[in-house]
Amino acid sequence: MATGEFSCNLLYDLLSADLNAGQRQFLEAQMDLSKYVWKSDFARHHRAEGKAEGKAEGKAEGKAEGKAEGKAEGKAETLMTVLGARGLRPDNAQQRRITSQSDPTRLDLWIVRALKAESVAEVLADDA
Repeated sequence: MATGEFSCNLLYDLLSADLNAGQRQFLEAQMDLSKYVWKSDFARHHRAEGKAEGKAEGKAEGKAEGKAEGKAEGKAETLMTVLGARGLRPDNAQQRRITSQSDPTRLDLWIVRALKAESVAEVLADDA
C-alpha cells in the first residue's frame, strides 16, 4: 500500500480521472485544508493530538528560550555591577554590547575579566 504524499497524489489521480471540470474544481475546493472540516473521528482525534503535541513542544521551547534570556540578562546585570563596583564605566556602545550579549559563556568570561581589568575595553576584548 502506498503511503504519505505519494498515496495522496495517487488517490487524487484515481478520483479525478473520471471527473468533469466542474466536479474536479469542487473536489479541489474540498481539499483546501485551510477551510476543510475533518469528518472522521480518526482524523479529528489525530489532528487534535498533533495540535496538542505541537503546543506542548512550542511551550517547552518558549520556556527554555525564556530561561536562557533571563540567565543572560542576569549575567549582564552582574557584569554591570562588577564594573560599577570597580569604577569602570562602559560607554553607550559598550553597554549595548553587554546587554545584548546572549551567550552565557561569553558573559561569564567578561565577569571574570572584570574582576582584574583596567578598562571596559579590556573586559570586552575579543579573544586572540
